[in-house]
This record gives sequence, C-alpha cells and structure tokens, in this order.
Amino acid sequence: MTEAGLSVEHLTKRFRKVVAVNDISFAVPRGSICGLVGPNGAGKTTTIRMLLDLVRRDAGTVRVLGMDPVRNRLGVLSRVGYVPEKHHMYEWMRVQQLLEFVAGVYPRWDWQESRRLNEILNLPLDRTVKALSRGELAKLALIVALSHRPEVLLLDEPTSGLDPLIRRDFLSAMVGLLKDRDRIVLFSTHILSDVERVSDQVIVMNEGTIVAHDTLEALRARFRKLSLLFRSPPPEDFEVPGARRVDKGLREWVAIVEGNTDIDQLGSQAHIADVAIHPLTLEEVFVELVAKKEDPRHAESAR
Repeated sequence: MTEAGLSVEHLTKRFRKVVAVNDISFAVPRGSICGLVGPNGAGKTTTIRMLLDLVRRDAGTVRVLGMDPVRNRLGVLSRVGYVPEKHHMYEWMRVQQLLEFVAGVYPRWDWQESRRLNEILNLPLDRTVKALSRGELAKLALIVALSHRPEVLLLDEPTSGLDPLIRRDFLSAMVGLLKDRDRIVLFSTHILSDVERVSDQVIVMNEGTIVAHDTLEALRARFRKLSLLFRSPPPEDFEVPGARRVDKGLREWVAIVEGNTDIDQLGSQAHIADVAIHPLTLEEVFVELVAKKEDPRHAESAR
C-alpha cells in the first residue's frame, strides 16, 4: 500500500453523553477513492469534520497529508477540497461573483478547471445564490471544492439533490481528479450505487465505530447467500454452518453465511437435494454489516 494521505488513530468524539465517534482508526492511501457509508447517526459527518478540525476531537490523532489539522489548519484547508452536507454561502452574491470571491482565497485556483466543471454541471453564473435550487447549490459547492485542484477531496453526501444524469457526470469528474495518482477522495453517501461505481475502498460505520474497511471485492467475498433445497424436512436441530440468519421455508432455506462454509460437505447430507450459491450486492453486504447477527436456530419462517 502506498503512503497514507489520510490517517486517524483512536479518534473519539463525544457530544455530552453521546459518543458520536468511538475510538476509530483507518488510513486512506494516495490515489484512492474511498466511500464512507453507514446509517444515519453512524458518525460519518463528525469524522469528516474532525479531519478538518471543524469539530474538535476529544481523543486520538489525525494526519492529512502528514499535517495535524489542529496545529496547521490553514495548511490543511489550502490543500483540501470540502463539500459539506449543508451549504453556507453568501446568498446575495451572483454565482460568478461568489466564484471570484473564493478564487481570491485559494492561491492555486484554476479558472480553466472551474469553467470545465461548469460545462459539465451547467450552473447559471448570472443567478443569485439565493435563487439556486438545492441541486444547483450542490453543483456550486462541487465547483468551489474542485477548482483549486485539491490534493484531498472530502465530500459529505456530495450527490444529494442531484438527478441521476448529473450524478453520473460528477462521479466521472471525481474519477478524473485521480489522473494525478497522489490525490485522494473520501466521500460519505447513502447511495450505494455511487460507491460501487467509483470506489476502490469502502469504510462502513455503525454506531460510531468502523465495522469494515476493505476493497469492494473483499467485502463482497466476505458473505455468501445459500439456497438449500431439502428432499424432506430437515431435523429440528439442523443448523447451517457459519449462518448469520436463515429464512426457513418448508422445503427451501435461504441462508446468509460468513466465512468458508464447506459447501460440498453441506450438500452431501442425505436430506439436502441441492445447494446453490449466490453473490451478494453491496447493499446486501451493507445490511449484513450493520444488522445485529441473529441466532439462526430462532429465525422466523417467512413462508
């Protein structure tokens, strides 16, 4: 793995009695697009904001391109593009005025890149920020974040409010950012199809902790769906090895298994007529990772 451009160790944040982020550690190497997924309240936004010191951490260490955002906040902000979940901009300005204002803040602002992005996202430059729709505000935030060619791009629900066509164009632009293999993208989203389309890594958070961090291929390989067809009703004490949950019918069971279940040995049992294996989608893997594991012996029949 190449040198990590983003790294956190034992990162923790509490809001009074609520632990929003609980002792998490991860690293994202340069040249990666990493999707950060999890249910509402999992701690995704708080984690991203701590990377920029917009929320002060209670414990742990953060390094962005080798810098501590607490000690060198300006250095981090000058090299990071950030799109927050909620956009706060000067509503009285026209879009072109706002871009000119922001360009004065970033020494590395690239007007050619700004115009290229606007051709993709088709934002009305002569309209006031106040008059923009939710989707148009998202487009403006993306242009601001990308136009100074950041080395790190942090996006919190970046495609929220965008129609599928614009989402596709933006994701293509995000991949294009990685033509320079030293750059990094970390984005949180609830749209798992976006993660599947562009990410090479996925971090799954739940209740303030990281429950998985791996490549897409490795996550998909972690679970399998088995369809078991029985010649006769199975014994009452029959269990599917490695099963997290089982949907029990009279003649067919569907089990989600984790690990290396011996399919040949399972299928050789006299009361089993056939065993079929089906791959899981990322959405199904996500559900398995954030759901509580049930005792398959007490699973309710769905038929």
